[in-house]
Amino acid sequence: MKRFLLSCVLLSSAAVAYAQPDRGIDITIYTQDLAMVKEVRQIKERQKAAASLITFSDLPSQLDPSSISVSPISCLQQSYEYDLSDFSKLLEGCVNGTVSISLKNGKVFEGCLLGFDQQWIFLRDKDRVRLLSINDICDISLQDLRDNLLTTPTLACTLAEDNALPQQITLRYLTAGIGWKCDYTAIVNDTDTAMELSAKATINNQSGGKFPQARIKLVAGNPYRIRDMPSQRYEVRKMAMAASPLNAEAGGEQYDSREGIGEYYLYTIKNPATLNNNQITQIDFLSQMSVPVKKRLSYDYTKSAKNARLILSFKNEKQGGLGIPLPKGKIRCYKQDEENFSQFIGENIIEHTPVDGEITLCLGDAFDITVNRETKDRRVLSRERVEEDYEVRIKNSKEEKVSVEVVEHAWGSWDVIRSTHKYVKKTADTLVFEVEIAPDTEESLSYTVAYRR
Repeated sequence: MKRFLLSCVLLSSAAVAYAQPDRGIDITIYTQDLAMVKEVRQIKERQKAAASLITFSDLPSQLDPSSISVSPISCLQQSYEYDLSDFSKLLEGCVNGTVSISLKNGKVFEGCLLGFDQQWIFLRDKDRVRLLSINDICDISLQDLRDNLLTTPTLACTLAEDNALPQQITLRYLTAGIGWKCDYTAIVNDTDTAMELSAKATINNQSGGKFPQARIKLVAGNPYRIRDMPSQRYEVRKMAMAASPLNAEAGGEQYDSREGIGEYYLYTIKNPATLNNNQITQIDFLSQMSVPVKKRLSYDYTKSAKNARLILSFKNEKQGGLGIPLPKGKIRCYKQDEENFSQFIGENIIEHTPVDGEITLCLGDAFDITVNRETKDRRVLSRERVEEDYEVRIKNSKEEKVSVEVVEHAWGSWDVIRSTHKYVKKTADTLVFEVEIAPDTEESLSYTVAYRR
């Protein structure tokens, strides 16, 4: 369908007051695609008198109407209007009314609108009915319109007759379509003994609403929710996260304070920020700090078949530069090359981690540490006893000595009856060997397990 100008005249009732959209906003954002919004809206002085209806426009399209709270006024009835005006609805509102249609060739027709479809408009012009192609139209002027056409989701509140309007009205509601996550960045030093850790809060707003200069709080935790919030109430063009514009808020660290709220943690962002619809906004959450780390090489045949894995671990303690509740998020690790460029070396997920919690990150396979594991023999000695022989050969192609943690798994009731290396029984079905391999050599770990049925 080709574009053309659609003009119309709307008349509003004198008994309606409009809560102005230039408002103060507090928004608490959860990690579960949910936000709690508090808005303070202004009522103009001239609108207070004789107002029996007050409307709130510019609301998110994914707002949950059952969560709306309005104070300090008392509402007899509140209605959430989401049947928004578009080309079809505007024309529907003028069927049997007077319209003026201008064509691209300069001709103008005025008459009664009888109906329309995707290709034609049916117009009674004096004593004839005209079929006008939509492709030939450049302007439609609508005169007889209903006065309740909406362009954004709107809340309408019917007031009691003796209810005087205050200067400010507070609106609270829950909305879906907006959430946050924590993105960590770690730059590991050359010796793998420390890293520079920082973090940003990434907020993705696809709620259908805009929150200008909002005071932001972020909740880490998983509040229980009943999944009965309706889907979007009118068609909104969805934008994929990858296509959303990225708005990186500058101005230094904005994570200001934290506090416990229920069984969750609440983080207050220092400076207000504007959260536009279909936009990803990043805010500094954790300033760069030096954190000691431990590196180890680990081989577990249930997780990697041919290579040892690179493991970094650190503790969330004050002594190590942290000591704050860390929200769940992705951590990307980098290392500087000889030209001081940061090169990506791997990423993983940090779960919600309390103070003094241990964080272990697997960053990928160790290229120069290859492993070949075999079950060499299996002997059934009786109905109650089985013995199995295992061999794990580890090749170190590095020019330095390395130590590899070999994680093995056993089943049922078992004992190691022979082994070339010492081991530690970690759990009922896990044993760990520590194997040192000289540069450019291969080391063999052999052990026998006796199983009792």
